Amino acid sequence: MVSGNDKDDIVSRLQRNVSELLAKYREAAAARDEAESLLASLRNEQKALKTQLEEMKARYDMLITSQGFVMTEGDVKSARLRVNKLVREIDKCISLLNE
Repeated sequence: MVSGNDKDDIVSRLQRNVSELLAKYREAAAARDEAESLLASLRNEQKALKTQLEEMKARYDMLITSQGFVMTEGDVKSARLRVNKLVREIDKCISLLNE
């Protein structure tokens, strides 16, 4: 049989264990809430970065397309040379026709 003192010790130990379990539960719940908050924040950041990536891809595509229409300085020089050569050939043709 268990004496009154032993019963008090058992009850006291059970209360202490329940208190510890409740404290650990509260800590775990707080950590879970913090993790959920961080996860939501990271998802929002991911969504913003994904949108930014799509915008950058669109801008890159527009830049590549626009560079197809813009000539570099070397392209301008070579185009001038070709035009000058064509003009000289046309002048020769005209002079031959006038003879």
